[in-house]
Amino acid sequence: MTIRRRTWLGIAFATLGLLSARTAAANGPLDTARSQFESCAYREAIQTLQSAATRTPSDARLLYWLSRSYYELRDYDNAIRYGEGAVKLDAGNSDYWYWLGRANGGKADRESSLSWARKTKSAFEKAVELDAKNIPARRALIEYLTEAPAFLAGGSNSKARENIEILVSQNPVQGHLAWGYYWQEGKEYDKAGAAYRKVLSLKPRELGPYFEAATYYRRRNDAGHMEEAVEAAAKLDASDVRLNFFRGVARVVTGNRGEEAERFLKTYIEKACPRQDDPSPAAAHEWLGRLYERTGKPQQALEHYRTALSLDPGRKSVKEAVKRLQR
Repeated sequence: MTIRRRTWLGIAFATLGLLSARTAAANGPLDTARSQFESCAYREAIQTLQSAATRTPSDARLLYWLSRSYYELRDYDNAIRYGEGAVKLDAGNSDYWYWLGRANGGKADRESSLSWARKTKSAFEKAVELDAKNIPARRALIEYLTEAPAFLAGGSNSKARENIEILVSQNPVQGHLAWGYYWQEGKEYDKAGAAYRKVLSLKPRELGPYFEAATYYRRRNDAGHMEEAVEAAAKLDASDVRLNFFRGVARVVTGNRGEEAERFLKTYIEKACPRQDDPSPAAAHEWLGRLYERTGKPQQALEHYRTALSLDPGRKSVKEAVKRLQR
């Protein structure tokens, strides 16, 4: 005996109605959690998401944002746990694999672990395989291939260059940023500088590329070009709080306009919404320490160095500065 068509339709519509109700139920907490995340209230976002996940445990979006929130807190174990849960529920989502790779990478760096490094590479490769136009994932894969030892962790300069060429064809700004990173890692600074100049000549419409170029110039102690990149970014969005960090650092590098440097860096510390991809408050405290040390204020320098270490205990340069001032 078969179930009549009307009965099947009733079951189908009831099932769809249940799924829709569950989706609607999850969307409210998800929107709240995303708002909390954007405000850098990561612990509050976690509470919201965990509560929602107990009611709808099969919603991959909740696990994904849990992973993202734990990642920003540098709790990589939980970031991996929830990231793996998200890709298990939705294995075809490229972004989920990308952020799982980021979490794996955080754990690999913290523990100097080759096994987690290999998992990092696999996740980035999967993200790119699923969506060849996932630019952050391809950038991450390029950086991994550039940095990682070939024999031990699967790094490959040739594969990095192949991926960079693909990226240049997809997005010239991101492609030349990748070239800049590649040449910088290889200590071929003339080529790296040319790549970053190319980026700026393309006049990106996002702030990120300007800040990447500014970071390169800072590492080269090239305050003039750093300021040019920062002020070009300011023309796009003069209200972005990150401008304070880069302006402050540029003034420390030049060795003049110390009062401006102090004001910019303190403003950044006060107003920044910390994300791992942005300059950290610890970095701002370190640069304030450098400013005060340079201007003959060792006690103020030591105070900011110690604050930087309390926020980020792994900062080797700050540890050396503290030892230097305590002699």
